[in-house]
Amino acid sequence: GINAEYGVMETNDFYSSILYTAAQSYRSASLVKPLPEGVTSLEELSSSLGSHSTHPSWLSRETSNYHCQTFSPALLPDVTIGNHPPQFVLTIRNPRAPVEFTELSEIHGTRTAFHGTHTENVYSILKNGLVGHLNKRALFGAGIYLSSDLEVAYSFAQAGKTWPHTRLGSNMRCVLVCRVVSSTQVRVGRERLSGISLNTDSLPHNYFVVENNNHVQVTHVLVYTVPQRRAEGSWVRSQIRSHAMIIMYVILLLGVCIVSNQKKLLKLLRF
Repeated sequence: GINAEYGVMETNDFYSSILYTAAQSYRSASLVKPLPEGVTSLEELSSSLGSHSTHPSWLSRETSNYHCQTFSPALLPDVTIGNHPPQFVLTIRNPRAPVEFTELSEIHGTRTAFHGTHTENVYSILKNGLVGHLNKRALFGAGIYLSSDLEVAYSFAQAGKTWPHTRLGSNMRCVLVCRVVSSTQVRVGRERLSGISLNTDSLPHNYFVVENNNHVQVTHVLVYTVPQRRAEGSWVRSQIRSHAMIIMYVILLLGVCIVSNQKKLLKLLRF
């Protein structure tokens, strides 16, 4: 079971961190919605998190449904962690469960999947759930993207800065552990979970695309603390991967320019 006292500091630090990084984002107006109870504006939120080394007085009301503690396999016995054991696990005591999710999970059952996201999105997800239409990179169609492979989800978990006074580390990544209903509105690889054929040949076999927001529930958050230097290196690598085609095109253009200039130089030397 969960010890109510152990992990209070970790829980408060984690929650302060996801609020802090969301409030610092250029998308803060949409990411910090709704505002924490007792906070009237983003300015007040930023001030209370940035100017004090102690947790704000209103934080305890926000964190009552969460418990963050050091990871151990016993916390998630049914989840294969693989090569990426997290430093901490946030347990959601009473996960958001729409009536539709509860009813369908009893009928069809559920399976576990992972969702990697930027740390600045985590507060909004905990408050509002995963929402498909907010996904801007719908390469395989509209929906919420998850994977049965933690390594895949981890690759999408972008590091964000933590609350300045936290003891969790200067940066962290978050991977959400979710329950997914085995319904016809959840696509897995080349077919739906029910076996109904669907033309999604390009969808990797370990990907899930959830077409209905009410068919997925977040139960835990895997928290990876990231040292500053490593986080910056990861950011550089992610930018290179994201813009690989542009980089290759620029290199090609430079090559053409060099060859062209060499030909002009040779012509001049002949005279």
